[in-house]
Amino acid sequence: MASIGKALKAGLRAAMEGPEGHEYQAAGRLVRCAHCENTTFVAREALLNTTGMTLLNLDWANSSGTALVCTRCALIQWFARKPEQV
Repeated sequence: MASIGKALKAGLRAAMEGPEGHEYQAAGRLVRCAHCENTTFVAREALLNTTGMTLLNLDWANSSGTALVCTRCALIQWFARKPEQV
């Protein structure tokens, strides 16, 4: 769980630094922020930790996901498959 916390903090830090960001689409639709309807995001890869793997100290074997961090409000949206950059 500590890795998820670190990833979230890194994503928020990057969003607050004001990166330019990019537009992404998932399942053929433009990704929009659910909070502010912005369309620019910064993508971050993060491990999707599970309790069992953490208990066995095998966090490295977990699959990863993509977190898109909104460049306007810093809301994080998670995707199991990496969205396509537009």
